[in-house]
Amino acid sequence: MNLLVFNPEHDIALAKEQPGFTPPHAARALRHDLDFLPAFLAGKEDVVLVEDVERACGRLQKVRARLARMGVCCGVQSQLVSADMLPAVGKIDKVVPWGWDKAVCERLQVAGVPESSLPSKEYLKTVKELSHRVQAIRLLDSFVSFKNLPPATSLEQLEDWVAGMSQAVLKAPWSSSGRGIRFVDGTLTPHQQGWVRNLLKKQGSVIVEPYYRKIADLGMEFYSNGRGVVDYLGLSLFATNNGEYTGSVLATENCKRQMLQPYVSAEALDRTAEHIRQFVANDWGKRYEGPFGVDMMVVKSETGEAVLHPCVEINLRLTMGHVALAMSPRTDDEIRMSMTIVNENNQYQLKVRKL
Repeated sequence: MNLLVFNPEHDIALAKEQPGFTPPHAARALRHDLDFLPAFLAGKEDVVLVEDVERACGRLQKVRARLARMGVCCGVQSQLVSADMLPAVGKIDKVVPWGWDKAVCERLQVAGVPESSLPSKEYLKTVKELSHRVQAIRLLDSFVSFKNLPPATSLEQLEDWVAGMSQAVLKAPWSSSGRGIRFVDGTLTPHQQGWVRNLLKKQGSVIVEPYYRKIADLGMEFYSNGRGVVDYLGLSLFATNNGEYTGSVLATENCKRQMLQPYVSAEALDRTAEHIRQFVANDWGKRYEGPFGVDMMVVKSETGEAVLHPCVEINLRLTMGHVALAMSPRTDDEIRMSMTIVNENNQYQLKVRKL
C-alpha cells in the first residue's frame, strides 16, 4: 500500500530548507483545497492523505463526475484519509509525495508515519542537489543547438553577462514556478541588484539565460526507477500566466502531437524524448527514484522560425503534467478537454472543460 501526499510547497521548501518551515499562505491554500489530486495517480490499494476527508471526497467526486459525463473514466476509487486515520489503515509500504524535502518528512513524522518509511537525510540532499537549475543547464548543453551560461557566482560576473544580451532572464537556483525569476533589459536596476545580492548570499549563485520569444509551453513527463532505467510517459501541453501554471490540455498523445505539428514534428519530439531519457539514465538515473518532468518551450528564432527549446527547467517531482496524463482520454475519437486551476471566492478549484 502506498501513501500519496500533495505538498505543492515542495519547491519553496527546497529553497528555504528551514526547521519548522511554514509555507506561504497561497501554497497552504493550494494544498488544502486540492489535496485530493494524487487520487488520480493512486492504485486501488493506495491511500491519499488529505486534511478534511468529507470535503476532499466531495471535490474529487465532482471532478470524476464531470469527466464521466464527457466519457472519460480515470483512476480507481482509492481511499482518502486524514492524519488521525493513518494508524488504522495498515502497513504503508511506500510514501509518494508530490516531491521529497525535509518539510514534508517533518509533516509526515508528526502525522505518525514511521521514519523507516521516509527517505534518508543523504537522499534528501541528493534530491536538493539534483533540483538545482544547473541540472537543466547540463541537460540543455547536451543538445548541440542550445548552450547556456554556467551559474553566476558574483554580481560583477552576472552584470558582465547581462550586458552582452539585449534581454535576459535571471533565475534562482531553487524556486517554485513563477517565483524567483527576474527579467532584465541590458542593465540591472538598483532593486534588481539588491535581489541578486540577496540570492547570492542565500543560494550561492544566479542562473542567467537569454530571453526567448515564446510561442507555446510544453513538457515531457518521465519516471526514473533509481536503477538507471528511465521511462517516457507522455507529452504535457500547458498554459502559464507570469510563469505560474494555470492549466493543461487533456488529450491523447497523438492529438497533442497534432496540436504541435505546426511548430514541431513528431520525429523531433521522439528524438527529444529519447535524448532526455538516455541522458538521465546515464547521468543521475541511479541516484533518483521517482517521477520528473522537463518543461520546454516552442520559441521564435532570430529568423522567425519556430524552434523547440528542449529544457527550460527540470521538475524533480510529480507535476500537473503527470496528473493530466492520468486524466486524459485513451482514444483519439474522444473529446479533447482542458484542466485548469482557478481561484474562486478565495478557494482553489480544479475545472475540467471541453476544448
